[in-house]
Amino acid sequence: MKAQRVKELSGFSGEAALYRVDPPMKWINYDSDKTMSTKYVIVSAASCFGMPETYIFPASAKGIIKSWGQMAGSFKGELNHYKALSYAGYEVINETHA
Repeated sequence: MKAQRVKELSGFSGEAALYRVDPPMKWINYDSDKTMSTKYVIVSAASCFGMPETYIFPASAKGIIKSWGQMAGSFKGELNHYKALSYAGYEVINETHA
């Protein structure tokens, strides 16, 4: 399973980037209680109240978050996009910056 960084994102606290994932990641839409899948995720690494945390959120191809519910791979204690994606089962390949 592969993840490719598409672009850095602004407007977030800390470092955030849009990634394209293959195969698509599954997530639960808490508004409808349905399991969904997404080809794009945003990984955000920031310190909140002095505690480092790295979260994965489902996103559109334009980098808009679809849900603020944390996805598999999200964790606290470190700021590390690669580790979060690895915990979700993905390896980052051929990093690109737009």
